[in-house]
Parts: sequence; C-alpha cells; structure tokens
Amino acid sequence: RLSGNEEAQELAVDTHICELVLTLTDIGRSQTREMGKAYRQWRKCKRTTEKMQRLVKQLCSVTCMFGGLVGKTEPNSREEETPFSLVPGSASSGDTLQMYQDVGSGTAAQWSESPCGVGLGSPTAGRNRPAPQVSDDTMEVVVSAGSERGRVLSSGLYISVPSVFHVRRQSISDQEIGSCNATSWGVELSSEVQELIKGLSHLSTLGVLHFDDRRWKTSSDYARADASSFSSVFFSMRPVTAVGYRWQTQVTLFVLGCYYALVVFSSVSRREMQYKPWGSYKHFRLETMRTRDKKEGGEITGPGVSDFNVLGHTRCSSEGMLGDFDPEAAHLTFSGPVGSSFLVSYPESRSMTGWYIKTGAAQGSEPLDPAYFNVWATNDNVVVGDGSCALAPGREKGRWWERGGAMEAEWCGAKWSKVGSPQHVSLTTVTPPEHPIKFIETEIDLPMERGLLQTFHFLMDYRVFYGIYVLPPLFYSMGGFMGSFSRIITMRFPDFQGAHFWFGLSFALASVSHLVAASVAFSIGQFILGWIALNFAVTASMLSFVCIRQGLWFLPVLAASGLQGLVGWTAISIWLWHSPVGGGVSFSGLAVLLVAVSVASMRVWSIRKSRLLLKHDQEVYDDLWAKLLEGEDSRFSINHLEKVVRMIGLDARNYCRQHNRLRADKLPPAIRAGYIARSASHPPLNPLFWDLGFWFLPGRLDPHSKVSSINQLYAGAAIANLLVVERLKVWAEDTGGMFMLRKSEDRSGERFVKWADAKNNAALRSQVEWTSLKRQGRAIEKLLRSYQHQPDRLLDISRNCIIFDNMVDMTNCIGKISTDSSVRIERLKNRLSPSYNSDETAGYRDMCINLRVVNKQAETLGAEIHMCEVQLVLRKFAELKTNEGHRRYVIARNRRGV
Repeated sequence: RLSGNEEAQELAVDTHICELVLTLTDIGRSQTREMGKAYRQWRKCKRTTEKMQRLVKQLCSVTCMFGGLVGKTEPNSREEETPFSLVPGSASSGDTLQMYQDVGSGTAAQWSESPCGVGLGSPTAGRNRPAPQVSDDTMEVVVSAGSERGRVLSSGLYISVPSVFHVRRQSISDQEIGSCNATSWGVELSSEVQELIKGLSHLSTLGVLHFDDRRWKTSSDYARADASSFSSVFFSMRPVTAVGYRWQTQVTLFVLGCYYALVVFSSVSRREMQYKPWGSYKHFRLETMRTRDKKEGGEITGPGVSDFNVLGHTRCSSEGMLGDFDPEAAHLTFSGPVGSSFLVSYPESRSMTGWYIKTGAAQGSEPLDPAYFNVWATNDNVVVGDGSCALAPGREKGRWWERGGAMEAEWCGAKWSKVGSPQHVSLTTVTPPEHPIKFIETEIDLPMERGLLQTFHFLMDYRVFYGIYVLPPLFYSMGGFMGSFSRIITMRFPDFQGAHFWFGLSFALASVSHLVAASVAFSIGQFILGWIALNFAVTASMLSFVCIRQGLWFLPVLAASGLQGLVGWTAISIWLWHSPVGGGVSFSGLAVLLVAVSVASMRVWSIRKSRLLLKHDQEVYDDLWAKLLEGEDSRFSINHLEKVVRMIGLDARNYCRQHNRLRADKLPPAIRAGYIARSASHPPLNPLFWDLGFWFLPGRLDPHSKVSSINQLYAGAAIANLLVVERLKVWAEDTGGMFMLRKSEDRSGERFVKWADAKNNAALRSQVEWTSLKRQGRAIEKLLRSYQHQPDRLLDISRNCIIFDNMVDMTNCIGKISTDSSVRIERLKNRLSPSYNSDETAGYRDMCINLRVVNKQAETLGAEIHMCEVQLVLRKFAELKTNEGHRRYVIARNRRGV
C-alpha cells in the first residue's frame, strides 16, 4: 500500500493493496507457448475442482445443521495466483515515461514526451517518441491481472498480455504538474474540469460512484421518494409500492388482514359443521318442483321417486349399511308420497347429514323423475288428512325457481324450513352461519335406471373446499398483514420486499389454489364449483400480475379485474339462481372497481386543484404574453423567431434521448478494421478501454444503446455542464444575454447582469449565479412518475438559461448557437409560438434547446454524448418568477404526480 505517499492520499488510493512480483530473467526465458496452454488448462481444472469442493462443503454444512451439528465452512485457502508478465523494455532516465510493446494488437503503444499528463497516444508518426530497441539484457517486470492471452516475441520470450495496460511513471515534479493545463493529447482543460475529474476519481476509488443508481433502485423498489398526492401515486411507475407506504393504506391493509383471518376461521368452522349431523327435526319432506319432462307447479301430481329418507351420522342409507343400519331410521311413523311431495316422519327429533332418494320403480316413469326438488323439515304437527293440503292454490304462482328459492313455506298446517336441494355451495362470511351452505337452483339429470338409489351429502370434497374457501382467504390475510408492516420492516432490513411483492404473492397463491380446486372439481363431476373456482382464479391472476408488474396501466388493469370479478359472479348468479343478485354481490370485485373509480375521481380532482393553485400565476403570464402580442414589433419578432425555428427543423416532436457512444468492437469486421485504420484521426482513448475491448467511436451515438445509469448521466452532466457554461458566456457576450445574480441580503438591487459587463468585472463575475445540476431526488421522481424508469429520457440534468431584453437578441442567440461548431442542437421547443398551449406550463413561456457539446474537449472527456438543456428566456418572464410561485408550482406538480 502507498500509505505514506501524499499523491496517493490525495487521490484516495492509499488504502489499495497492490502486488509486486520479483522474478529472475532465466525463469522468464524458460516460458513457452505450450507451457502457457498447459497452465491455463490446469487452472481451468483447478477452478472446477474448487467449485465442486465448495459445493460439497455447503451440502455438508446444511446436513450438519439439520443434524444438530454446527458446520463451519473455511474460506478459500489462497487466492488464484496470477501469472506475471515479462515485458521487454528499455532503460530510462530522467522525467520520462517507460514504453512497451502492445502485444495484444501488435502495434507500438507509445507515450508522448509531455510531462503534463499520462495517457496513451495514437500510433501516429511524428507525435511520439520512436520505440526503443528491445534488448534481452534489459527486462522490466510488469504485474498482470486477468487475461491469459499471450504472444511469443521475436526474442523467444512468452509474455502474458495483461487485461489492463500497465506503465510505470517516473517521478515528475509537482512544479511540472501544475505548470500546464494541457493533456498529453494537446487538449486544454480548465482548472474546474481538472478538479471535477479528480472528484470523480475520488468517488470511484472510495466506492461511492454508484450511489445514485443504488438510491434509484431503492426508490424504485420502495417508492420512498415519491411525494405525489395519494391519487396521483396510482399513475406512477410503482403505484402499489408507493401506496403501500402511506399510513392510510397500512391501516386499511391491517383491517383487511383481520377480516380475512376471520373469514378463514369461519370457513374452518363451516367445514366442521359439514362433518357433524345438522339440525333436529321430526318431519322431512321432498317436494318435486320440476320434472324431467319440464312440468312444474300444479302440473306435477307426484314426487316422482319411489323412496326418500334422510341420512344420519353414518352418512349411509339402509341399503348401504353393513349389519344393523341406522337405528333412528327404524322408528318411522310415516313414509310415503303426499301430492307432489314424499313425506317421512319420526316420533322424536333427529339430525341429518344428507338424504337419499330412489328413482321411480315403474318402467316408463322416467319423465316424472324430479329435475329439481327441495328438502323441507319441521317440528310442527303435520295434518295431511285427505291430502288436499298438498294441492294448495299457491303451487301455481310463479316459476319453479321463484317458489323453490324460498327458505320457509306453509304446508299441511305446519311451517317448514328448507334444509336441502340437489346442489349447493358454501358461504363466505365472517361469522359462522346457522346453515353452512347455500342451495343452488339448477336442474339435475337423474339416471334413467329404475329404482336406483342416489345419495346427497352436505359434505364437500375437502380439496375443493380448502382450495376455494380456506386457502385463498388465508393468503389474502397474509398479504394484508405483510403489506401493512412492510414499511416498518424495510426500514430495519432494506432487502425486505415491499408491499407490492406481498400483494402479488398472495394473489398468485390464491390463484393457484383456485386453479387446483377447479381442476379437482371438474375431475369429480362438480362442474358448478369448478366454474366458480375458475372465475375467482382469473380475478386473482389479474390482480397478482398488476401488483407485481405495476406500471402506468395499473389503474386500468385494476378496474378491469374488478369488473371481471363483478361480471363473472353476476353471470354465475344468473346461471345458478336466475337472478343477478341471487348468489349475492361480488363484494371483492365491487370493492376493487370502486377503488379504481374513486382513484380516477380523486385524480381528476387533484388535477383541478393544481390548476386552481396556479391559476393566478398563469393569468399573470398570459397577460404579459397578450401585451407582447399587442405591439407590432413584438409580433414581427415572434413570427420571425418561429420562422427561424422552422428553418432549423428540430421542433419539439424531434426524437431526443440520451445515448451511449457507438462501439467499434461490436461492428462488422470490415467496418471495425476501417475504424482501427482511421484511429489516428480520432482523439485517443484511455488505454483501459482499448485493452478491455471497448473501442468507442468519439462523436458517434449508438441508436440502439440508451443510457441506463443515473450515475453515468450525472458524471457526463457534470463535465458537459462546465463546457456548456463556457459556450454560454460566448453566446451571451455576442448577443447581449444576461445571467442571474445572487440575491443580496436586503433583497434589493439588480437581479440580472449582462455578461458583456460582468466579463471583465471580478466583483460582478463572482456574483453570477450559475444553475446547478438537477437534484438527484427530483430526477428519481421524474423516473418514477413520468419517464417509466428510463434514464435516457432525462435531458435536463445539465440545464442553464440566458436572459434577454427583447426577442431580437434571443433570435440572434439562436442563430449563434445553430452555427456554433462546438455544439450540436438536437431539439427546439418554441414555447414562444402563438400556437403553443400555455396550459402545459401554467402560462410560462421560453425557448428550450436540447444540445450536445461536440468540441475536442468534450470528445476527449467522453462528454460529447451527453444531452444538455439551455433555456432562452425573456427578461419580463424571468422577473415574474418568484420563490413563492415556484413553491406553488412544486405543490401543484406533486398533486398531479408529474
């Protein structure tokens, strides 16, 4: 470590551990190509063996842990040894730089004689020193790390080509370093640029260069940086995550978690009720409501069955019992048909777990088989008499499902309660109901075989029951609780997943549970339960997808899922109960749909409030614009400006993104070879890029490679901003442009100064307030709210403005910028056009230019690819901008979530 080196401490590399290898020349001479190949093969086998050993150790540690032992894994005994490289060199003296042969490309990588900087120059004749003679007697040991490529030189030595260019810099005095601002390529760099590059180097060596990307990822995962209004959050890129961190949502989620926990408890209780005999009645009656031949009401003269009785705790009929059958069934006091019913009576009350019927015994009685029937029970005294009570006039009123849907009825002097029908479903309630099932009003098709016994049970298949009524509410309860506590947990454990993950996971598990239940139901012939489970699965799948993926289309998909659940259950209700609300309302689908509608309404209200907040400011700006249009000279200047913009041809609709440099190493071989041949005409690249294979084309943008890193944007913006400021000074001086001054303590004095006046006035120059880079928090907000997590759309990280007294000076400035060879205009937004809709900017108007600095300095520093923003503003508009107005604008912006 260079712990005592002041230069290393200044560059923040004094803690870095380096490696120095000392070897003998005889050992170096003994290296051959075959030895290098054998060594690489040996190291490859060694790596594979070490991986297998680590895997075995991990498996052993897991086995020991489960066995109650403590398994300890030892770290790797030693790091991989890296072969050193022997690079022929030459003796050097004085304040010069060593040179060595670039064996990777076969070209001489030469260093300039300038002591002002260290850099690899292009192999151009005349610029650099000639390559010294290679002598076997003079060797320089260069540490190599990485690649195992090699080449045998003419001297017969095998050298390993390093993955990084290595040079040894001889001592250069501090006086020589500070005596010039030019790089080894002859590019002048200002002291501000040098200080900035030094700061970026510090960020890299200290390991905080990717701070902004980590912050963006954290904000993206947990949406903590979003200060939008509650309704506007739903229109951001992470709506579920952002909403999950609001206290209102957390309270709601906790309540929902408790609600679904009670639903789970109620469902388990209903399952226990299905296992136990239910009710306690003396009289049971099967009433046929519709027959196979479509008869109903008064047209039915008999029950259409030859036998009927209820099932006890054994769930078996008398014919299905081994030995003694149900003792309660042996004490029947009456059993037989009465009108369209079949009545059975007992001397004492008894419970039931289901019932059985026998189809008609007579041949040809198939049309009289019941297609739908109800099972009734009562403890009242039943007076049948001559049977006329079973033919009461009420039987002719309404359709069969209207009469069969009633839960109570009067028959032969007794009040009867409905206890069964051919098919049923379970109820989803918070508290255990008195009756655990809900009867379905659909027809059935009994077998055509005569005298066949059919049993009907209350007990539902456990796989279907748990898949529909127990597990999904359990998953919803889990998602509610985890989502409500996710904010507290992530503050302590940042890697803990946010609310969106738990919502998506709970809905996904519920969807899988419903799908499994549906497949089981279809396989055992319970098609009604299968379709019900499938409907729930579709809704849960849509909610799971939208919670995990999120995005700007979150609200439409949320509304669609709620509508699907509502419409799907309504269709099922019409099918099973002949009424849209016969099976109840889908409260989950209705709640989701209401949330979507409520959020949309709140969004409209927030936008309206934001416009009202800026209404006064917009009126002031619009009045100023109207006064400008009143003057004939002003109108002429505005029209002339519009013509100039149209002539340049880069209007606001022009495509504009932050792109990376074009890489020649990814081009076809022929084009790549041409680039290498012409490399002498390009500014040189850092040797790191050459050796790593990143052959960038300076000044050429790759249309297929967009910037995806905020750190890259800010590093480029920091350099490009300094270069833009220098051009701003030139443009402002030539066209009478002004810059803003720092506010004085007494809030008095001029707010703007012409650069022509401040250029040679040190006091005024020090008071100029240059615009700083956009705050990282605001950039992340824009990515979350409007830019769909696409950093290449951030074009205003480097933003500056020039202020003008009149339109003529502004038009002249546009002409200066468009003819300046140091910059390239990419887009023009003419907000000073009469056709511009000022509602988009609350009345504020300016000329916004997106450009890139493309001079030699920018290409040398890699900043020519960065897009900057320059605003040309009229002084009258700039004077209306106040801190109070900006505060209102920020509030309105947060309400709209933009």
